[in-house]
Amino acid sequence: IILGMFKDYPASFFSAILFGLHPLHTSVVGVVSHRSDLLLGFFIFLAFWAHLRQKRLLSFVSFCFALLSKESAVIFPLLVALYDCLFIRRADPVEFKKRIKYNLVFFLISGIYISYRFLFLGQLSAGQALFWGKPYRVILTMPVVFADYLRLLILPIRLTLSDASILYRSL
Repeated sequence: IILGMFKDYPASFFSAILFGLHPLHTSVVGVVSHRSDLLLGFFIFLAFWAHLRQKRLLSFVSFCFALLSKESAVIFPLLVALYDCLFIRRADPVEFKKRIKYNLVFFLISGIYISYRFLFLGQLSAGQALFWGKPYRVILTMPVVFADYLRLLILPIRLTLSDASILYRSL
């Protein structure tokens, strides 16, 4: 994917090596209940690769499988739109206009998925109950989680199978 985006062999090689060898997400491989993360990653990468190659049907089907794997796949249409805005719009404005129509299909699929989730389950994600309906706790906790992941990316020591973080309630 990096090679397709930047046409840079060293960048794509080192990205693949970092992704393949870095132990940041050991829990995804070590715990069978995290198989949804592996499936999500596979189908999102496949959908994006197909989008880069303009294999639209494969991209749409892969995106649907990613949605069925894990809820966080709903951000894929935003990623595709961002990629097209940053890389395709300047390089080929005619192609960019064509891609807008196809990108709307991703948003439509996401909209249908979100509608069904709310209709049948009453919420988008099972994890919403974790924060007891108080978004300020999420706002207080996420910077700490982000900093912890950044630390693990740079210095991967003290890795555990659990990604549990302390839920912050105040500054």
